[in-house]
Amino acid sequence: MTDDIYKFAKESDEIVPSKYADILNANGIKCGYDSMMKADASGLDAQCILALLIASLRAERFCDGALLGFIESGAVTRWLKRLQKLDEA
Repeated sequence: MTDDIYKFAKESDEIVPSKYADILNANGIKCGYDSMMKADASGLDAQCILALLIASLRAERFCDGALLGFIESGAVTRWLKRLQKLDEA
């Protein structure tokens, strides 16, 4: 999953992977577990959803189990469903 997200981000025009924190901040989301978990994905654009995914991967580098927490809580599923909805529109 990690490689796929980074590969997509690098190939996409939607996001510059190194700018994920700026994108989250611009959408009122802090790069922290609680803020990211509480983010309402329903109104976010693809760029912000990708930033959330990248931030969750980066969180894992600094805190073992962070990514698993995002997955088990359903946050990653919410984010991916939002991307799917945007893609279908």
